[in-house]
Amino acid sequence: DSIAAVGRLFRIMDDDRNRKLDVDEIQTGLADYGLRLSKGDINLLIDAINDRPGLGCVRYDQLLYALRGEMNQRRVQIVLEAFAVFDKTGDGVVDYQDLRHVFDPEFHPDVKSGKCTSEQALKKWLAIFEGHVTDGKVTKEEFLNYYSNISASIDSDDYFELMIRNSWHLSGGKGQYANTSNLRVLVVFRDGTQDVVELKNDIGVDPHDSRTIIGMLRKQGYANVAKVRAYQ
Repeated sequence: DSIAAVGRLFRIMDDDRNRKLDVDEIQTGLADYGLRLSKGDINLLIDAINDRPGLGCVRYDQLLYALRGEMNQRRVQIVLEAFAVFDKTGDGVVDYQDLRHVFDPEFHPDVKSGKCTSEQALKKWLAIFEGHVTDGKVTKEEFLNYYSNISASIDSDDYFELMIRNSWHLSGGKGQYANTSNLRVLVVFRDGTQDVVELKNDIGVDPHDSRTIIGMLRKQGYANVAKVRAYQ
């Protein structure tokens, strides 16, 4: 497909295998295909791809982003749904305080071993999505930019939606692209009937915390729940 073809061409041109193309690699690679450009023109091309001057090289994800362009509306919408899971205040910014209400880092390997504190673990996770400004906060724009780069390497809208739904535990999707990551629980009702129910917005929920799960089920419209257990 188109993405695979770009990837093959990039690897062919990447002589030193550092996953970047510099001016010389681009000039030589294009010349092999009969296109001869000056180093000045290539530097202008690199600056345009990176959307800022002076870097002198192009990463694969940046090249794909420049070729593919912005995410379409369907992809933007599902990414915004994921962002809303963490933006508890709705102010368009996710920080440590937002995140600690969603994630429990106590079981993170580095926290358990004493290498870092819970707060440090959460801030390290936030840094993954930050752009050029590392301030311990992730804006809606930074979150969209992060997924724009990932989006560029995924041809299928359906697969992109599935990836986001499963990564951020967003209910929904159809057929083979329906969410599969959310916790499913076997619900026993007071009248003796049973049903397997998907728990919505379950990130950070302990699958053994029956009280919390029953409370969440009530919010989903399930009344008269006697007991629950994780469904395999």
